[in-house]
Amino acid sequence: MQDAIGPPFFRGLCLAIALFIAPVAAKAQEADANADPLQTDILQSYEVLIGTWRPDPTSLPDALRRWRTENNISENWVEFSWGADRQWMRFGDWQRKAGVDRHAGEGLVAYDPASHRVMFTEHSIRGAAIVGTLERISPTEIVRDIVISRTDGDWRQIDRWVWIAGDQTCFDWSTTYVNRSTRNEQPPTRWCRMTAAPAD
Repeated sequence: MQDAIGPPFFRGLCLAIALFIAPVAAKAQEADANADPLQTDILQSYEVLIGTWRPDPTSLPDALRRWRTENNISENWVEFSWGADRQWMRFGDWQRKAGVDRHAGEGLVAYDPASHRVMFTEHSIRGAAIVGTLERISPTEIVRDIVISRTDGDWRQIDRWVWIAGDQTCFDWSTTYVNRSTRNEQPPTRWCRMTAAPAD
């Protein structure tokens, strides 16, 4: 009886196991090939944002000049920095108001595996909650598409950040405001990378 279930039986059992495992392994490899890349890999294409940026003081648009004057703001700038292990980016919105630097907004950029999109969130001292996406449109253009919500209503804002090919020191920032059926497009403003906080 023992001979009847000896080596031939085990050889058959091993063959059956191998036949079962082979398609399972192939499906696992196929799933790995179709899986999203690591979040760190996805965010690498947004690395150009890392740094501190401010509007070029020599070419400020009239609307920005008025806003600064009305709010007693002498400078404003934004910054992007890496989070732990480059798993996310921090976003900061800064102003110099009445000679004092203040953090006007704090945000986060991270990949969402559920929606397969790079998400942007921010909370502002102006009482606004901001949620949207970042999308790399081309090697020189990133689009931020956000909804800004406040107690007095909400609106959509589409920001286009366009770099000159081969130059990562400055980009042109244009904005489109969408409020229901109203669409207001602002001309681009040049923003440049800073090596330190702007002098007063």
